[in-house]
Amino acid sequence: MENPPIFQALAERWREAGRLVPGDHDPDWARLTGEPPVFDPWRRHPRPQG
Repeated sequence: MENPPIFQALAERWREAGRLVPGDHDPDWARLTGEPPVFDPWRRHPRPQG
């Protein structure tokens, strides 16, 4: 499904201004979600029940 011409024009203006456009690849998001979570030894974890 192709986007309407008004969205295409707006998306092009956003890209020219250096803004992120919905549906485009975001390298910062990919980097942040691609890394494993950081282990924090001082964080309190619930004790297992049993």
